[in-house]
Amino acid sequence: MAGHSHWANIARKKSLVDAKRGKLWSKLAKAIIVAAKHG
Repeated sequence: MAGHSHWANIARKKSLVDAKRGKLWSKLAKAIIVAAKHG
């Protein structure tokens, strides 16, 4: 089990980064949809 906790740390950081990125993308997508509706 050597290095097991090391990967757990990476996975934890990655999930935080992915969550932030997902929030940003959904915000952008919403803005694009609103802009498209308004022409």
